[in-house]
Amino acid sequence: MVTGLPVKIVVLTVVGLAALAVMLSSIPSCITPKAISARILGNDTMGLETQEADFPNISVKVTDRGGNPVEGATVIISGLGSGGYGLTDKDGIANVSSSGKITLRSNEDYLKLTVKPQGCYQEYKNEYAVKVYIGK
Repeated sequence: MVTGLPVKIVVLTVVGLAALAVMLSSIPSCITPKAISARILGNDTMGLETQEADFPNISVKVTDRGGNPVEGATVIISGLGSGGYGLTDKDGIANVSSSGKITLRSNEDYLKLTVKPQGCYQEYKNEYAVKVYIGK
């Protein structure tokens, strides 16, 4: 009886270590995602003559806390009945456009900016990225 006990302990230890390895591999490699920031390049306000207009071409720069560009992030501009997206290049710049139209329901409203980066970065959101208003 004593001769079989060490073999069972070894087998249970190996099975337990294999299960632990599987559980550890399911934990994301990124425990603490890094913060990013995004800013509209150029004017972040847009005056319209009427309540409906073509979706504007908007350029956005995405950087990490150190000011380094974040490449490969999906940049989404949405709101006012339309939206568009682009991917950041090696300089962290994305050009966002759409064939849709934006529609103001009041004299003033905003386009929302969302950045979904690849890698170990936090998602970025700005509900008031581009101010759109009636008037020039």
